[in-house]
Parts: sequence; C-alpha cells; structure tokens
Amino acid sequence: MKEKAKQLFECENNDEIYVHYKNSATAFNGIKKEEFEGKGVFNNTITSLIFEYLEKNQELRLTL
Repeated sequence: MKEKAKQLFECENNDEIYVHYKNSATAFNGIKKEEFEGKGVFNNTITSLIFEYLEKNQELRLTL
C-alpha cells in the first residue's frame, strides 16, 4: 500500500474524525517524493475552510 498524504483516525465521538496531514508530496505514482515544511498545516487550513463553507451554507450532510 502506498503512503498517503494524510492519515484518518477514529475519535471517541463517532461524529468526528481526526485528520493528520503530512508534509510530504509525491509524483509519478510515488516514485518521486519530497518533504515541504508547513504543507500539512496548509492542507489542514484549506480543508477546514471548505468544511466551514459547506456547514455555513447547509450543504454538509454526512451520514456514516
């Protein structure tokens, strides 16, 4: 299994998940790999903004 840019973890609250973003980036199906300081934080910020927008506009309807 290829290493991914994020890891997902279950939380005690079943309505939540913990997402850990890595600072790594890959290209060419994982052949080339680089580390970029702050990439994980940047990805988390973007994801948070998207989910906040969806929630604000009532377009976030997840069923697990």
